[in-house]
Amino acid sequence: MKTKILFLFLLISLDFFAQEHFLGINTSRRVGLLNTQENPAELTNLTHKFDVNLFNISIQAANNKFSFKDLINDDKTFDDYKNDLYTSNTPFSTNIDTKVNLLGLAFKYKDWGFSISNNVYGKFTMTDVNPKLIEVIESDFEQSAYIESKDNQRINAIVYSEIALAAAKNIYKTEKHTLNVGASLKLLSPEAYSNLGVKNLKGTFSNQLNKDAFMQGATAEIDVSYAGPLTDDFENDSYSLFSLGIKGIAADLGINYQLKNEDLNYVYKLNAGISIQNIGSMTFKNNAQHYTYQLAIPENASFDISKFEDVTSAEEFNKILEESGYYTTTSSSDNIKVNLPTTISLYADYQVYNNWFATVYTKQKLSKNNKNRNFPTFNTFSIIPRYSSNFFEAYTPLSFNEVSKFTAGLGIRLGGFYIGSSSVFTALGSKAKHFDVHIGARFGLVK
Repeated sequence: MKTKILFLFLLISLDFFAQEHFLGINTSRRVGLLNTQENPAELTNLTHKFDVNLFNISIQAANNKFSFKDLINDDKTFDDYKNDLYTSNTPFSTNIDTKVNLLGLAFKYKDWGFSISNNVYGKFTMTDVNPKLIEVIESDFEQSAYIESKDNQRINAIVYSEIALAAAKNIYKTEKHTLNVGASLKLLSPEAYSNLGVKNLKGTFSNQLNKDAFMQGATAEIDVSYAGPLTDDFENDSYSLFSLGIKGIAADLGINYQLKNEDLNYVYKLNAGISIQNIGSMTFKNNAQHYTYQLAIPENASFDISKFEDVTSAEEFNKILEESGYYTTTSSSDNIKVNLPTTISLYADYQVYNNWFATVYTKQKLSKNNKNRNFPTFNTFSIIPRYSSNFFEAYTPLSFNEVSKFTAGLGIRLGGFYIGSSSVFTALGSKAKHFDVHIGARFGLVK
């Protein structure tokens, strides 16, 4: 039963690769803290002199194998899901991504803008996992298979929080044009981390009648890292934010341009920007361990993979590896340096007619997902038609993600309250593999 629950969890999370958090509302013409987290140069464009963020949350899930409709299909059994996965020859990956914006404040002073915010991130990913490997381990009947994969098959989880300080200044201004620059400094507090990476795996994997799984004649490069609560127990979630202190720094840089509107009822005809986000890293030091191993199992020997079935901590997993005698430690460390997913964002919001606007938005990754010290992010491109008045706004993100492909959603803003999803329309389709939702509340003072 424990194995089936684990398998179902992996299945539900399979390849749920996230798009941009708060997509649609983060480029609203009602400029607030959400806009400035996308581009700190937007601070000089605040709609109100003071903007107070109360609470925002964005949750995303997406995958390249199973549609959201598949997962809620009452006619499909557990075995049906397993068979669908096993018949795929394509490596699968997974991502469940959450961002929470806690209390924050932004304000303008003359040609300057400033902000302070508190944000929390949680992310679980699986990358390039071979489905045949899962089939052999989980199968109810005896079988064996030779598996060879050069991919770095990863399972990764991370939780961290940040305090972000940002500033922006208008550097050029005429009746028709404005140009702003901005920067954000992020003080990072690592909370929990775990990574298992298996690269250049090849060998014979078999499932015996007693349901134990073995591998023999196998070689691989293995990375095992863990820190924080995951050191003691996978089920231990008792920790408090910022309890480990500031252990990293990151920065965002941005430029913003506005073409002013001749109609004084609207601030701009065109609002465009470019930003580079998450330039930096953090170091996990609390109960942190990082090991790399070289696996070498002879042809006439085998290792029982079933020993990992009841493992409840990364430390216990690590101990089994070392006691097997088939793994050589090539390096070890008592701290783990993790690189943030550096990205570049470009957007342009154009007034089509009166309150009708259209945004073109793209985010591209500048780091590689298969490296063990990076945590993954994914490219996305969106066109967002919107109707936007001072109090009411409706937006429809039409997006293309490099893994979950096309999605379409809807969001609504009433004053400072908003709720939306970039995939609510396509989530019930037969092929949609992405679902997300965002919700939040903020208010402005002194327009």
